[in-house]
Amino acid sequence: MSYRLFEEEEHTRKYRLHRPNYPKQLFEHIINYYFNGNQTNEKIPLALDVECGNGQATIGLSLYCDRVIGIDISENQIAHAIQKDNIEYRFKRVLKPNTGVLAIWTYGVRTLDNLNADVIHYEFDRIILFPYWNSRRWLCDDYYKLLLPLLPYKSTLVEYTIEQKIETSIGQYINSIETYSACQTYRKQEGEKAYQDLLKTFREKIIDSYIKTLNRTTNDETIDFNSIKLSISGLIRLYLMRKNDIH
Repeated sequence: MSYRLFEEEEHTRKYRLHRPNYPKQLFEHIINYYFNGNQTNEKIPLALDVECGNGQATIGLSLYCDRVIGIDISENQIAHAIQKDNIEYRFKRVLKPNTGVLAIWTYGVRTLDNLNADVIHYEFDRIILFPYWNSRRWLCDDYYKLLLPLLPYKSTLVEYTIEQKIETSIGQYINSIETYSACQTYRKQEGEKAYQDLLKTFREKIIDSYIKTLNRTTNDETIDFNSIKLSISGLIRLYLMRKNDIH
């Protein structure tokens, strides 16, 4: 069974605008593995970013590769993809023995730096939106552990856990929430009004959690909510493998 997500025009536009980028350390691990730990100024000749989306990882790879090809099943994702001279968006699927590296990564649940806000986020993500997430979402939350036995080239597997901390504003955080596939599924199934009411309630609870630490209230008209900063923390799990021979 195939699962088609992130395909509608508005959703992919918001995905491009509000999804966070990946940390530099992620790409440095890939480069180090590719060159067998040798220090070099060389770049990887070619990288293939599978399910590239709008190119959040593709653009990061482009700094370390001569050429990057991004592929995605969603035409709208490709239409909104980040453009750069050494990036192409098309299909190629050959991993050459002794030269190619397969890099797979995912991230789990992220936490907020405000305890009350983090509880609200957890309730929103894990309880309210639970029926609207794709049934295989748990594979990401489990860092693909169940899939590891299915991966090729297991004898060469190297695993890294990368800590990521995102500094952002309440406004940007709320915008990123709207890129969740579960939010868009909720919108389709429950209707626009119910969706906007859901976001409004969530937004007000999050804002209230943070301004309480400032000894202010939501009725204070002098507060610019987009100027209130917050930190989002989480882990990225990276799996690296290479094809040693042609068998």
